[in-house]
Amino acid sequence: MYCLFAHTLKVLAIETSTHQGSIAIRQEGKLLLIERFVHPRGGVEVLCRTLEQIIKREGRVHRIAVGIGPGTYNGIRAAISLATGLKIAWRIPLCGIPSILGIESLTERYAVVGDARGGSLFFGAVSGRHLENLQLLSHTEFQRKLYIWSQTCKDPVYAAAPVPALPELRVLAPSAGKLAFLAEEYPTSEQGPSPLYLKPPHTTQSTSSQFIF
Repeated sequence: MYCLFAHTLKVLAIETSTHQGSIAIRQEGKLLLIERFVHPRGGVEVLCRTLEQIIKREGRVHRIAVGIGPGTYNGIRAAISLATGLKIAWRIPLCGIPSILGIESLTERYAVVGDARGGSLFFGAVSGRHLENLQLLSHTEFQRKLYIWSQTCKDPVYAAAPVPALPELRVLAPSAGKLAFLAEEYPTSEQGPSPLYLKPPHTTQSTSSQFIF
């Protein structure tokens, strides 16, 4: 295992919760590189090829961070599997970070919406570097949530990926570059991270009291 001060750590971050994927490396408080790519639903070839090229060019790292969603199931599972393989091979720490913390918002507080399929949306509230609340909502519940949010806090609401029913929302895909700077703040485990599923205990039920922040 490596024993280095946090500011000298070389961190690899992988984010694939939307079709706009990215891989980044950070060291000494600086972003050394970020590679962005589009990977089709169900396909992992671009992710694997991009990661392989980066490793050949940059070599080993001291810590890995991976986005755990919510988002596209196949993309998240593929990223976690690859990150876990590197963790085992290099014997280094691996942490999972909620992907929506990778949104490069200009404000400390913001919310993110995404298509959860089956007529549902997920709504996540972020404050600073922490996910405060994650809910699974119907479209009607979301409209109510959006109204109360706009009346109480005025902070921006983004879509992690295009939502056909909400074309007015600005789309900002999570970035591995931002996740790389959160790597030391999230715990690691021998088992490795699991996807952030849109069901209990990762989400809360949409009751009237939970629409107020």
